[in-house]
Amino acid sequence: MFNRIAVCFLLFNAFLHAARTQEPSSPPIDPAKAALIDQMMILLRPDLRIAQALELYQRAFSKGLEETFRNECIKNNQDPAKYKPSIRHFEDQTFALMGDRVSWDKLKPKFIVIYDETFTKQELTDIIAFYKTPSGQTLLKKTPDLMAKASQVGQEQMSGALGEIQRLTEAFMQDMQKAQKPAPGGEKHP
Repeated sequence: MFNRIAVCFLLFNAFLHAARTQEPSSPPIDPAKAALIDQMMILLRPDLRIAQALELYQRAFSKGLEETFRNECIKNNQDPAKYKPSIRHFEDQTFALMGDRVSWDKLKPKFIVIYDETFTKQELTDIIAFYKTPSGQTLLKKTPDLMAKASQVGQEQMSGALGEIQRLTEAFMQDMQKAQKPAPGGEKHP
């Protein structure tokens, strides 16, 4: 049971490792363009979008983790309730760390570089003008609900894949165990 859970944690750690990025190094941004980027950020509120995305991810992760523990405990005739405080503690620590890593104070300088590299001054001007229109304001207001619905669709699509992911994980673990065994002649597999 706990081998599968360990694999889940390893995969989660691999995801976090892959998500790490180098500090962007770029020339200073033109002050006029920086002002446009500031206006765009005021309109788009990426700080709120990041917080909302983290909250959605936390709910999905917590649900999946608790479901995995519950199923494994049931398979092994154990009471899932006895693990609930440990699971909750792990989740709290994990998401406190993630919340710190994706805090707006830490991400804003990177977003400024990304916006600078992605958009010209004219594009920023046009995008800002759109977001100031009634349709642009409607898009901004409805985007969080739209993203929540899209996230729900993604979760529903992935829920059917959990069994297959578990089978792939078990096959992976078996392959890893085989690789640890000495080959004929006393050598380990690469």
